[in-house]
Amino acid sequence: MDIIKIKEIVAHFLKVNIEEINDDTPINKKSLGSSIFQHRLYAKLEEHGLLIDNSNQIKKFSDLFTENLNTKKQTKIINNNLINNYGPINIGIDIEHIDKFPKYENEENFYKSTFTDKEIKESNNKKDFYESMALKFALKEAMIKADNSLLNLNFKEIEILGNNQPLSNLQNFVLSASHSENIVIGVAIKIT
Repeated sequence: MDIIKIKEIVAHFLKVNIEEINDDTPINKKSLGSSIFQHRLYAKLEEHGLLIDNSNQIKKFSDLFTENLNTKKQTKIINNNLINNYGPINIGIDIEHIDKFPKYENEENFYKSTFTDKEIKESNNKKDFYESMALKFALKEAMIKADNSLLNLNFKEIEILGNNQPLSNLQNFVLSASHSENIVIGVAIKIT
């Protein structure tokens, strides 16, 4: 993949002119507007041959080309370290807008690189496919915020099944999700 194509893709997601993309151009959740757009960007880059192994280490455009990114863990967004009957717990919360999810037929690679086949199939059987996918995405984000050791996992390695009583393939998490019109919220409690 050539540098011009990469810049075109990044510029599209940042909604800027290609000439504005340079080595220091931020390409993170904040600059893209949401983690959904961040994952959609990485899926689009992958479609064109640029595989991002550790997306959480990408902060600026030049990071796309760094082979040995620093693997230092990021600080937890929410880390209450509460003590209860189970011991210390960490809490992660994430909110997503359903309308930020692309149409499946337009960005199938985003879904296939972010969700398991079981997650997609389960959501296809729901009344609102995009609401179901947004809930699963929010729960994955919340789990990562509750347990930074998950930062290096591909989103697809975290599987969320069930919307009313969501369960994960990972141990020691209690999950809860809710929605209202165009917003979903995921809450993950990691019992350590």
